Amino acid sequence: MSVMDASIIFINGNIVTMDNGMIAEALAVENERILYVGDNSQAMKYLSVDTCVVNLKGKTITPVYNRTNPLGFIDDILREAAESNKDNRIYELLESMTLKASRDKKTGMIREGYLADIVVLDSNPLVLSFEMLESINLESVYIDGSLVYEATKREI
Repeated sequence: MSVMDASIIFINGNIVTMDNGMIAEALAVENERILYVGDNSQAMKYLSVDTCVVNLKGKTITPVYNRTNPLGFIDDILREAAESNKDNRIYELLESMTLKASRDKKTGMIREGYLADIVVLDSNPLVLSFEMLESINLESVYIDGSLVYEATKREI
């Protein structure tokens, strides 16, 4: 694999980058690092014969905010939402749990060069009310670009 070939490309999604409110539709990852964030056609330029392509079909990706317990994502979001002022926007809540909580500036955001620590959610928390956050399901977790958790049909 050359330097510009992605190991995995996510397309057709809502990529919540935590980078000044940017929402992308595609993400290319090379091993543990994010290679590209943006639109589908540009992401596919990183495709090789060894690249795994994941069609998100409108699902949402956000950064992982807790590498030691990434499966607690939904529970932590619900707890933080309950403890915070409900006038806060969900984006601000996610920002405080990801970008602002990052200690090393290579996590907490989906940006080129950052670690590919991401969660895939079945719905977009940015378009849901605080009350509807309970309906979100965690579909998969990638740490350093590697799949470490995938929900089964029975778990959802």
